[in-house]
Amino acid sequence: MIRLSIQRICGLVLFFISLAICVESLHVSLGSLSNPGPGFVSFCSGALIGILSAVLIYSPRRFEESESGQGSKFSMKSWKVLYTVLALSVYGLLLERIGFLILTFLLMIFFLIVIDPQKWWKALMISILASLGFQVVFIFLLKVDLPTGMFGF
Repeated sequence: MIRLSIQRICGLVLFFISLAICVESLHVSLGSLSNPGPGFVSFCSGALIGILSAVLIYSPRRFEESESGQGSKFSMKSWKVLYTVLALSVYGLLLERIGFLILTFLLMIFFLIVIDPQKWWKALMISILASLGFQVVFIFLLKVDLPTGMFGF
């Protein structure tokens, strides 16, 4: 009998999510390797999630049990992962409303103060330079239209 551990349950959930992504990607044109269609990247992403979820399901290592029999500990690093996922989710939700430049600056500040603590002046300088650098690369070099948000920049 297969023992359903947290690791396997998470793997199964991810596998079904990957199936849904692949099926929905097939509803739009996949195209070919030389001329990819709009569903190509999402299909490949879904397939990769499926492969990784299969590894998670069938992996001999159990993440929730250590050799001593105790569960894994939820450490400060675990909180940082959770904060990162939440910050990126909020970033994705607010990108159209606030705009790329301001939101990227705020995200960088968050990462450099909360996730990887730096001195405030260093975090400020890196965030300004990174945000402006991304802006230059995407808008001027790659000619990508980025969301300007309610402030117009």
